[in-house]
Amino acid sequence: MKSFRMLSLAKSILSRLTWKQFATPFNLIMGFILAALLLVDIVLARTVHLTGWSVFLHIGFGILLLIVCLCYCILRPLPRLIESVGLMIWVVLLDNVLAPLMLIAGRSPRPLVDRSLCAIDGRMHFSTEFIVYLVAQAPAVRTILALAYPLLGPLVIIAVMVLPFFGYVKATYRYVLGATIAVIFTAAIFALWPAVGPWTTQNIGLTKEQAG
Repeated sequence: MKSFRMLSLAKSILSRLTWKQFATPFNLIMGFILAALLLVDIVLARTVHLTGWSVFLHIGFGILLLIVCLCYCILRPLPRLIESVGLMIWVVLLDNVLAPLMLIAGRSPRPLVDRSLCAIDGRMHFSTEFIVYLVAQAPAVRTILALAYPLLGPLVIIAVMVLPFFGYVKATYRYVLGATIAVIFTAAIFALWPAVGPWTTQNIGLTKEQAG
């Protein structure tokens, strides 16, 4: 009886699915990027001798839960939530292929450029040491900055889930695609010109997080 209900439910969901509904330009572009990144991860991980679970996808329970939610939204149907959940699936998948890319970039054999970056800062009359000193004199600012970084993940989720619900689907598409491209460029730049941090060239105290 249960298997019959599950089969009927699956047929009902499949009957509501159409190729045009999912073969949108955005989905096709993201699918191409995802496949390309996965291939790059596999190839480059071998060149830098990166092994272990860090080079594999860690999708787990989260992606399964999102797929279940997507099926429910299709079955109801809830078109606005379909967009939100579909975008979150892309975000989770991309996060799992972009993370190894950063680990690979961090193992770049190219020489560190911390001294060159410090010299460039000096020519621009910019001092990280002075900024750190100012922040240290303002506890409120230090607290706000300490909270800002952990909030990045939740704010990304809110942006991806909430905006499509209110009709800003195309804006969310641009946001996800733009963030993906930005991470790819960041990894490439980090691999070509690796650096540890300004504390290696300036008189800046090393925090526990930075040391880690």
